[in-house]
Amino acid sequence: MGLIRFLLAISVLIVHSSPVFGIELIPGYLAVQSFYIISGFYMTLIFTEKYEGTARPYYYFLSNRILRLYPLYALVVVMVIVLSIVYGVWLGSYGKLQYYMNEYQRQPDSLGALLTVLFFNVSLVGQDWVTFFGIDKLGDLYFLGLRGNMKMQELLFIPIAWTISVELFFYLLTPFIVTKSKGVIIYFILGVIAFRVFLYFIFDIGGGFAIYRFAPTELFWFLLGILSYKLYKRKWLPDKRYGVWLLIVLIVSLFIYRMVQLDWVFFSMIFLFTPSVFYKVSNFKYDRFFGELTYPLYISHCFFLMIIGANAFPKPYGTGLPLIVMTVIFSVFVYHYFLQPLDRFRASRIKS
Repeated sequence: MGLIRFLLAISVLIVHSSPVFGIELIPGYLAVQSFYIISGFYMTLIFTEKYEGTARPYYYFLSNRILRLYPLYALVVVMVIVLSIVYGVWLGSYGKLQYYMNEYQRQPDSLGALLTVLFFNVSLVGQDWVTFFGIDKLGDLYFLGLRGNMKMQELLFIPIAWTISVELFFYLLTPFIVTKSKGVIIYFILGVIAFRVFLYFIFDIGGGFAIYRFAPTELFWFLLGILSYKLYKRKWLPDKRYGVWLLIVLIVSLFIYRMVQLDWVFFSMIFLFTPSVFYKVSNFKYDRFFGELTYPLYISHCFFLMIIGANAFPKPYGTGLPLIVMTVIFSVFVYHYFLQPLDRFRASRIKS
């Protein structure tokens, strides 16, 4: 599924920039929630086949997932801060830091609230909650309800990192959920659906913003991925010998989505085809390579958007093409010289 994950990340980049030679792929929410399904499948596979038999499965699983995500996230945050300072010295506007400066100038009593949001930026945890808060006239954070406030999103150094925060919520629950039977997983799914319906009809959440950004409701997609793994193991899903053909179907569906725009069809294919495609192509060298590029591509593109968004940056073909080129080059570099050494360290912890 490495190539599919790569194309899902490319979809997000295009949504945040511009189509590339007229190609748009799928909407951002569809890509993110498809990621969650695939993540649920992967985390079930990884925990049951790699960690469950170790002496401290929860500790090693969770700590290795953090080691997988946080170092690169921290690196990109530092890059964003440095670039913001460079912009401030060069252009007089301090990039992401300017939002903090503007808010503090508007309301000096907001220092405590700004430091709290800064903590979310540093820790990565809780970024999915930031949009549910605002800063009141006294400079304090206050809960907005479940509608959300995109204004607060400006204070995040990497605005899309809220999705990683949601992933961390999944990881905390993984060891306690993936070991359950498929019947229990189905009950969990029904419970989350009921919770989503409850939020939608009982609370005034408008177009469902809270459901999309709220980890307990997005658990639905992760649970689908877990169920996908368990159904495949019971031989209730397509066999891996069809994996290459199903991979082709998924790739084509990414490119023709705009013609049909049936979300449930795409989600169903991700749910049904992921195990077969994974077990067929997981040992393919290039598929694995594309998969390894996915996270650096996704997490770093906001930094490169800061560069491409500058008025002085030439963009005769729009922002999408240069964004993809720059993030892919960066991702290849960071994979070879930053992530691979980390992966070897993570693997050595389990062996020891």
